[in-house]
Amino acid sequence: MKRIISIMLTVVMLALIPAAAPVHAGAEKIISGDFAYELDNSGNAEIDKYSGSASNLTIPSSLDGHKVTKIDSWAFSGCKSVVSLTIPDTVTKFYIMAFSDMPNLKSVFIPKSVNDIWGSTFYRCPLLETITVDKDNRYYDSRENCNALIETKTNTLLSGGCKTRIPSSVTAIGATAFLGSSIKSITIPDSVKTIERSAFEHCESLTSITIPDSVETIGHEAFRECSSLKSVRIGNSVKTIEKLTFWECTSLTDITFGSSVSCINESVFYGCTSLSQLTFPESLVRVDESVFWLTPWLENQPDDGPVFAGKALYKYKGVCPEVYEIPEGTTCISGYAFSDQTKLRSVKIPDTVTFIGKRAFDDCTSLTDVTIPDSVTSVGTLAFGNCTSMKSVVIPASVTEISDSAFGYQWVSPHYVLLEDFTIYGSKDSMAESYAMTNDITFIEVGDMPPVSDKKPLFECDISLRKTTVYEEH
Repeated sequence: MKRIISIMLTVVMLALIPAAAPVHAGAEKIISGDFAYELDNSGNAEIDKYSGSASNLTIPSSLDGHKVTKIDSWAFSGCKSVVSLTIPDTVTKFYIMAFSDMPNLKSVFIPKSVNDIWGSTFYRCPLLETITVDKDNRYYDSRENCNALIETKTNTLLSGGCKTRIPSSVTAIGATAFLGSSIKSITIPDSVKTIERSAFEHCESLTSITIPDSVETIGHEAFRECSSLKSVRIGNSVKTIEKLTFWECTSLTDITFGSSVSCINESVFYGCTSLSQLTFPESLVRVDESVFWLTPWLENQPDDGPVFAGKALYKYKGVCPEVYEIPEGTTCISGYAFSDQTKLRSVKIPDTVTFIGKRAFDDCTSLTDVTIPDSVTSVGTLAFGNCTSMKSVVIPASVTEISDSAFGYQWVSPHYVLLEDFTIYGSKDSMAESYAMTNDITFIEVGDMPPVSDKKPLFECDISLRKTTVYEEH
């Protein structure tokens, strides 16, 4: 299976300038030794690229008489020679990933003049050990000799290295803070409330992590591809584990969930090929699609019935009977739970279910009858995709979210198209009605019958809107 690779694409639009036209500030690349730079509107230099081979590099404070004030995105990206980096006190701003992918960088000094640092400054600098910020900088610091870059006002750790110690005053670990670091272990203090996206992604030497009870939020991909990570403890304040958090942590064998975890988003444990045993908390009520794909835990489940993760029906393994009643107490039907169950004709969903996931009943080509209770609030993309025998569905007013092509679509290569003569029954001004109108599906409004003396026709039709009103007899 091809690996999923996240790729950042930067699109640069260049204006063509006639030879006779004046050159505007910032439009021309100027070469000065190993540096390429542009001039801003004030005549200051913005370093665009470094092409030298210095080991101990001190960035000049001026180039050709122009004061160096900014470092552009990726300006030093890929510089393999630089081990030590000193930034002059004329520089005020680093753009995104200014010093990314420097495989041998071990130390960096940031002067007091820097007041604006964009994200992922030291992205994929695995050997970075020492980060020192001038003590007179009013915006950033490396307090307590922690070897980290911290935003002073927010107490957010923006960048760390393999010898970072997180101070007890830090409240957040920023996005990509340790991405690609060779850090082996780290203690997260109980002052931290947030771990942002990709904070420890691709830390291939990290073997264990304890997330304290103070942490409330873990961002998506936070520990993605930590290939040596074996043990994880999640504290009791985390409610949602965001998507791809432990994606392809191939050594992970032991995970302890906190008592508040209620939702595990898509692909969290995808490709955790050593994860064979799991104990879920009582609080777990929602599990999204692909969470346990390519894990021994899923492969080892019996092939003769539903597989539960907490109160979520994650997957029906084996052949589902033609008529099936989902067990009472189930709160979620995960994405792909019944996909390709081609013999399933009728399914009853209990009134404890609140969420029906992406493609939950996709390709159930014999399914004709489904009962959706008024406990359900959300239906995912193509939840009933390619259910070609289903001609109608009753959607209760409780449903406030219906994702793309959830009902009434079939696969006709190379894409999904509307089923002919499909009908949605629901309440006036409901999400069901909105979905039907948006997708040009016949909608029949179901309501109470007025008093006998005031009866109206049983059907009120507006063909142009494909909308019909029906009243039931008392």
